[in-house]
Amino acid sequence: MPLSDAIDRIWLPGMELSRCVRAVLSRDTRHCRLDSRQRLAYTPMSPLCTISWRFVGSSERLDGIVGDPALVARQPLRMRFHLGGPRTAAQTWWNPGPVHLMRVAMMPDALRALTGVEPQQLVDRDVDAAEFLPLDWQPWLHAVQDADDDDTRVALIESFLLPRRRARPEPRSGRPLHAASKARSAPASRPVSLNMVSPAASREE
Repeated sequence: MPLSDAIDRIWLPGMELSRCVRAVLSRDTRHCRLDSRQRLAYTPMSPLCTISWRFVGSSERLDGIVGDPALVARQPLRMRFHLGGPRTAAQTWWNPGPVHLMRVAMMPDALRALTGVEPQQLVDRDVDAAEFLPLDWQPWLHAVQDADDDDTRVALIESFLLPRRRARPEPRSGRPLHAASKARSAPASRPVSLNMVSPAASREE
């Protein structure tokens, strides 16, 4: 049974890019009628880091997992694109109105290798990506923000990250940027590009 008509899409990386990117995710509620609880979203406990863009709408962070967001204090997230670190506990978010956003989930050691940003500095934090990412990443952040559609944005993400991944030498141990991902990588025949999982409305698990 659908929980709502919100459109959630997931793009999975090919074998080479999977060494630094776990997935690209988007959510679009612009054409949905959602009640207050249906506008809640949850970030799970995770070692991954994220780069996020908000194209439409606003997001507010809540303390803990709540039932009615109108009854608790909320902290607005004012950045249009932000950098999130590993999570030691689940985080609850609320979108007061329609929202359209995209998020890249990255391995923490890949974020360090590609940007120089230490994931430990970002644990349980969401910061302005424009202030933390290198200067040569800034035009890319804006290009993704200003693109016409999600497929174009995903292509921009891939074309930016893949050559930077290829330019980075493997660690001295010979392991890939994130050793745990190696066992889960697809066979060599899998394409390099990000592949979209069929879009669907949000559903009960």
